Amino acid sequence: MIKSVLTFVCFAAFLALASASELCDKPVVTDVSYTTTQLATSTKAVFISQFQIKCNDEFVDRANLHAVVDGEVLPVAVTGDNQEDSTYQVSWVREHDQVSAKTYTVQLYDSESFSAYSRAVRANEAVPAADFSVKVHHSGASKDGLFVPLEAVAVVAAIALAIFAQSKKSNL
Repeated sequence: MIKSVLTFVCFAAFLALASASELCDKPVVTDVSYTTTQLATSTKAVFISQFQIKCNDEFVDRANLHAVVDGEVLPVAVTGDNQEDSTYQVSWVREHDQVSAKTYTVQLYDSESFSAYSRAVRANEAVPAADFSVKVHHSGASKDGLFVPLEAVAVVAAIALAIFAQSKKSNL
C-alpha cells in the first residue's frame, strides 16, 4: 500500500514539474527592442529585446527559455522578483559590417522544445517551430553625428589641456 502511494506521489510530482516547464498554447508577448543607430558613438552593433509573457491573462514567471537568432543560440535573462515584474531579455553584439538593416526574428523555446531543436540541429534535420518569437528591427547604423571619432576628440582635448597647463606653469 505504501509503495503504491509513494509511486502515485512521485508520478504526480513528475506531472506537475513537466507541466510547469511548458508554456501555454498561445502566449501573449509584449516586447520592446533597441538597436544601435549611429556608427559615430558605437564600435559594434548592439541588439536588445526585452519582453513579458502572459498565458491565460497571467504573467509567466521565470520560465526557462532559450533564444535562437540566425541559427545562433543565445541566453535569455530573467529579471524581477514576482510575476508582474518578470521580464525576459535577449541581447547580442555584432560588428557593424556583419549586420544589415532588416528585421531579426528571435525564436524562443522552452526547455522541452529546445531539446528537440538541439537534437534536430545535431542530426542535421529540419528544426521544429519555435514556441513563440519576437521581432527586432534594425534600421542600420548611420554615419550621422560626429565627423571625427570620439577617441580623436579625447586625444586633442588631452593635448590641449597639457599645453595649457605647461604654459600656466611657465608663467609662475
